[in-house]
Amino acid sequence: MIEKEEKREGHPYQNILPSSTYMHICFVSFPYYKYYFMAFTHATFLHLLIYNILSFADIHLHPLLQIYLSSSNAVRIRILPRAVAYLNNIGAEILNEQLPRLSISNLKQRINNGQGYILLSRIRVSRYKRPTEHIISTSAPNKIIWIMKNLNIGLIGSLSGEVNILVPMKLEGEAEVLAYGVNFQLESALERSETGRARVSIIFCRTTIQLMNIEIHNGGMTGIALNLFKQGISEQIRSLIETLICKKVTEFINDDFNEKLLQTQTKTSLADVIRINAFAAIGLPNTKELMETFRSYNVNISYSHLEYITLQQLVSRILIDFRLNEDPLCYKNTVEISNMGEISLIIGQNIKKTPFSAAPMFWPKKPLQNAMIHLLISDYIANALLYHAFSERLLQFVVDDQTISSLGPLLRTSCTTGICFADLIPQIAEQYPDSKVRLTFTPTRAPVVLFQAKQGVLMANINGLVFMYIVESNKISHQAAAFALDIVANIKLHVENNTLLGKTSVDSFQLKNKYGYINISDDELSDVALLSSEMLQRFINDFLRGGFPIPVPKVLRINITQLQILDRSVFISADFALDRKRVNNLALQAFTDVKYFPPSEHIQSN
Repeated sequence: MIEKEEKREGHPYQNILPSSTYMHICFVSFPYYKYYFMAFTHATFLHLLIYNILSFADIHLHPLLQIYLSSSNAVRIRILPRAVAYLNNIGAEILNEQLPRLSISNLKQRINNGQGYILLSRIRVSRYKRPTEHIISTSAPNKIIWIMKNLNIGLIGSLSGEVNILVPMKLEGEAEVLAYGVNFQLESALERSETGRARVSIIFCRTTIQLMNIEIHNGGMTGIALNLFKQGISEQIRSLIETLICKKVTEFINDDFNEKLLQTQTKTSLADVIRINAFAAIGLPNTKELMETFRSYNVNISYSHLEYITLQQLVSRILIDFRLNEDPLCYKNTVEISNMGEISLIIGQNIKKTPFSAAPMFWPKKPLQNAMIHLLISDYIANALLYHAFSERLLQFVVDDQTISSLGPLLRTSCTTGICFADLIPQIAEQYPDSKVRLTFTPTRAPVVLFQAKQGVLMANINGLVFMYIVESNKISHQAAAFALDIVANIKLHVENNTLLGKTSVDSFQLKNKYGYINISDDELSDVALLSSEMLQRFINDFLRGGFPIPVPKVLRINITQLQILDRSVFISADFALDRKRVNNLALQAFTDVKYFPPSEHIQSN
């Protein structure tokens, strides 16, 4: 042992190699020692290279991904006249169901000439007849007009108070106020607040009642006496009710409606957006299960600051900003809204913004005007999600016989039938016979997806490094080579029956030899690239040929009538229909939280 220690102390590389490496070298000849030392150096260099590429990812962006000086919107929405008319009908039905549940605070009215006062408490709707007209319309620049005509409604409440006709008398029983021919008009403005949230501001409100009648029930002698004065009292009550209706509507919009609107326009995590099993609703795997199947692969590199992150964890940390970037626009029965759609990532206590913004978007010149809704969606959304997935090391993956079993026969260094890597790179079979091949991909910059109007396609560009490992029968793996990869593919999409279909062409699939222990010629590398390109194209086309159902909320049935690829955005024209039963249930839940709509009571309704 002393002699071995003395030899070790005299070894020229004792200070740069770990003891385990040195002891191994002691039992091999010098040429092998040199080989292992070079391998160690190459591996260290490559790991540092990858680390630097991933650490400074922000400067490795596609040149078309940039911050634009003009205001950036990721989503633009146009609600067209057919949709306004349809929503008007839905709104009328909801109001006809919910207005009879209306609750009104106590009313107190003094009688003229100091003859006492009347107090109505526990006021609820007793009779209801829907209006003959219900119209919601829009006009420039941002007006929303709501008109109801010829509504009949009855309100009943507990009667108390005191009247002084000949002698003072206490009031009791119930009083029912019957209003006939109620006309209501409300003008409001759809605005963008200083914080970027949409809100509705009241401009003008007016209510008129054509006929008012008051009936006293179970009021005894006092009630009979009071009925003698009901004509004069009715006129006073009519003015009070007309003012009260506008007051309550204004309070409802300011206190409840705008508050609920505010809650929908915040920075919301992507997990909250898709928490509603959109995939399960259309027969696909549960969203959680689907994301759990994609996990980060660490390329055999171990850094203490890297975390093992699943896609599900990433989704919970991604924020989408639903605020408005521009003032809403209204013109004749059309509403246009521009949504910021900015995507950012939560890192600890900090928020990491996407280092580029959405390119300016423009409506097509001649869209289908008979649709209900038009959408413009920027390619920023896809690129921002890809960027953050890249920055969190989630776009690294492995190709071997375990991850893609159908490629098992190809990913071998020896074969007697069919085709395998030995046919493409014969040196592999010579150096590593009867072994398996494992390929590991890590991107060197965030993949990019660009919408291009000229060809009507999505252009995808992927850059990265591919590491080739040889896995021997004893499970020991060797890194044999590393290649630079550059892929350019075009995808043409169309929609049939709410299913996304398409066809892909891989226009460029370039592999460049970076380093390795296997001498691979340019011709051999070209053959590998050609085969890989054809396999990738076939795989994507098989997937797109089957189609991908577009997930939509259960409350909505949508029919996409037009899909057009524009420069840096996609235009969608669609019709939609709401599930009436689900909408009514949602409305009931929403109104239940409002103080003016307590649990329903029995009423007479026509």
